[in-house]
Amino acid sequence: MPEITANVGEGAANKTHDVALVQAMLRIVKNAKGVPYFASAYDGNYGAATKTAIVAFQTDHAKAIQAGGK
Repeated sequence: MPEITANVGEGAANKTHDVALVQAMLRIVKNAKGVPYFASAYDGNYGAATKTAIVAFQTDHAKAIQAGGK
């Protein structure tokens, strides 16, 4: 199974392999409306679409935690 080996995000290593894995996961995971967080083809580049997807995922899950969800 592939593994993420370094951080992905602002100021992180953003290794192509790691970014591609995060992008793939964000295509599988869907928001409350059933829409994938990352709708683009995963390419391993940390760009605006990847950043937006990560922030949306983190925001949604922070709200769930604050509300007592999982």
